[in-house]
Amino acid sequence: MAKELKAEKIKRQQKTTEQYGNQRLKIKAERDYASLAMLPRDASVVSPQNRGWISGRPPGQRRRYGRVRVLFRKLTCQSVLSVFRNLLPERTMQQNCMNCVLEQWNQYEEAVKRRAVQNRRITELQKLIGEVPVAQPSDRQFIDTCSRKAEAESRRMAMNCELMVIERNIKLFHTTLSSLDKPVCPISDQLVCSTDKTDVREEVSAALQNNHLLRSSLKERIESQNTIIQECIAEEQNYVSQKAAYEQYRSWITELDIYNNNLTVIPPEPIV
Repeated sequence: MAKELKAEKIKRQQKTTEQYGNQRLKIKAERDYASLAMLPRDASVVSPQNRGWISGRPPGQRRRYGRVRVLFRKLTCQSVLSVFRNLLPERTMQQNCMNCVLEQWNQYEEAVKRRAVQNRRITELQKLIGEVPVAQPSDRQFIDTCSRKAEAESRRMAMNCELMVIERNIKLFHTTLSSLDKPVCPISDQLVCSTDKTDVREEVSAALQNNHLLRSSLKERIESQNTIIQECIAEEQNYVSQKAAYEQYRSWITELDIYNNNLTVIPPEPIV
């Protein structure tokens, strides 16, 4: 049973070697064409070490080369040479030179493309920078604007509180004047008041007039504070827009410097 399994295994190895042997040898010969120059005329005299070397492994390395041995037992000298007839050293050297030229051309074209992209971007940045030079906004002025706005808002709040008091006083004085016209005693509705109220009416009317004047003055002052606050808000918005424009301007300059300092070097055009 063991002999039958071994014979079947050898048959499978022979079949695999016959199917893929030529292709493997051709690939190995492409890696090192010097192996072809050392190939003997008669394949039957190839030693086991050289068989391993021709298959792409270094001489003396102890590994199994069963497929290669079977191949060399089957191939004659003419069939071995026919496998490598298109892989002569001179042809391989010419092919290597052509590969080097193609690689140089690819590098040259890639460098030209990258340099063209860089030049286009540099032209765009120079145009953007040269159109409108942007000045750096004053941070100190922005701080002063914020301070003026805070002070104006504080004054407006105090004036609004004072205006509320005056509005309440005016309402009270109107209620007082309307009650003075009635002949009813303020202590009890059952009593009739016959006291002369002329002086009281004049005093309340004067206080009412004075509160009206104060209310008008306060409204004007509040309006002036609103104007100051609106101006400060406009200045803050202007500062924010100028700051953003300046930051964009600086980013363009930085990007332009990076491009100018890291330009792609175009190699000489390859000569075919």
